[in-house]
Amino acid sequence: YEVAWSEGNNSDKEPIYGPFLEKQGKNNVTVSPWESGTFEGDYCGETYTEKRIVAFSFMKQTIGQTLVEVKHTQQLRREGDDRCIVQIKMEMKGFTFADCFVVEVRHVASRVGENELNIQIGMHVEFLKSCMFEKKIRTNTGAETTKAQLALLYMILKGLAPYVKATEGPAELSEDETEDEDEELENALTSDTPTTVARHPMKLPDPIINALRFVLAAFVSNFRTYLRPYAPPDLFDPFPPSSVEDALRSTRANTKLLEEISLKSVPERRRKDVSREMALIAKSIDRIEKMTKKSGSP
Repeated sequence: YEVAWSEGNNSDKEPIYGPFLEKQGKNNVTVSPWESGTFEGDYCGETYTEKRIVAFSFMKQTIGQTLVEVKHTQQLRREGDDRCIVQIKMEMKGFTFADCFVVEVRHVASRVGENELNIQIGMHVEFLKSCMFEKKIRTNTGAETTKAQLALLYMILKGLAPYVKATEGPAELSEDETEDEDEELENALTSDTPTTVARHPMKLPDPIINALRFVLAAFVSNFRTYLRPYAPPDLFDPFPPSSVEDALRSTRANTKLLEEISLKSVPERRRKDVSREMALIAKSIDRIEKMTKKSGSP
């Protein structure tokens, strides 16, 4: 809470959320102090004990430049020193269809053991009224939100690093090496084009390694669950299937996509042939699934 969300209010920690938005190119950023009380979340229905408003603007490229005004309503609840939950409602105005939807983002940080931290992040695009471009809005908003949350995660991890207890002693790096690796980690987390193979093995400072160790698994799992339906497929290429079940699920999804694209690409007279071939592929996948279950493959 103090590092990621207090924004220096009643703590000696440096602000993160305001600088994060400014680093993302947002203008006129204001982060109000936390207000204490009893607040009900619009989307989740849970009760929170603190609330604040974050506002900013930016220029959006549509047909020309459009000024977009954004309001984040953030609600927070702390459960002792073991759990911190933040619900964020994101509202926008200034572009076509902005009044049709809001974005809900939820951060949950939980203590695991004495010195370990589990961070979960999810999102949901909620439509307030019918919109003919619903699918496109989900896709674009999911991709933009994914990138922004990765960038925020990077800043949170960097802020947490001085407080992480290293298990193998501190890394002895020069100032130049630390700056280079900070830049490489930031690029890895915020780049538009994910990179699966680095140009050389990247050695991170121990505090960052420890923080990533306890955060990454839950973060990837939840982003796959909440964001995959809305984000471009290639956004998750760096995370290959880790089990037969994952591989089968991915194959079925890609097979379905292949069928949809193929049926749109061939003449009417060939669509039955495409459907028949795709049905054979589906049966083959089912047989592979049965064989792996019988052999007890993980």
